Amino acid sequence: MKKSSLVVLGALATAAVGQAAEPYPCDEATGVLAFPQFANPVCVNATSGGAVNEPVAINVAPTTVAVPEGQDVVDVFQVYDGEFIAPPALQYSSQYSWPAPTDPNSLVIREWVGNFSYDPPKAMPITYVNAPDPANEIKPAEFSWVLDGDGMAVGAKIEDRVFDALPTDILPQIERYHWQISGLPAGTEITYTKVVNGGVHVPAVPEPATPTLFGLASIGCLFSRIWRRR
Repeated sequence: MKKSSLVVLGALATAAVGQAAEPYPCDEATGVLAFPQFANPVCVNATSGGAVNEPVAINVAPTTVAVPEGQDVVDVFQVYDGEFIAPPALQYSSQYSWPAPTDPNSLVIREWVGNFSYDPPKAMPITYVNAPDPANEIKPAEFSWVLDGDGMAVGAKIEDRVFDALPTDILPQIERYHWQISGLPAGTEITYTKVVNGGVHVPAVPEPATPTLFGLASIGCLFSRIWRRR
């Protein structure tokens, strides 16, 4: 059994589909801590529903996380209890909200899907709004800011975005989702929801050997550069 699954199973005993799971500081079992560029990452366990060869059904109820103290960036890893692929097509929607109206031009929003069970781990960037380098910008047509009457951002959303297939040379199958928002003050509470449907569940990729896992930290910087380049 994958180490991330050990973490997930306990939470899933009390968190059914559509119910909010309790965010927690990512621990070693998730694999996230091997990448030191993510300071104080937060993990959220989520059920992807169904057995092998059945469709994905993810419904994350409103879940609130806070920008860590001393930071202006928050990284949230949504860890699934199963792995899945597309085709069939995957459709997802995400929504984020925060209480303090903020100039949308000062915010950076990123999303990835990935799988830490590969050696090296794999990730695919799917959103990068207000990228410092315009060459890295990934602003899907389905993305929009949620604005107040003064044109300030109080949230963002991606509605009904569809992936007909995963580029298997980059990411053969998904076992987690990662979002990042930077530019909000420390302590700001961000509430998010996510819905994913379609695709199909597949057997989990065998987990790398334990020595390899301990060695992941050494490739953390390389992994970050790959994300930025793509």
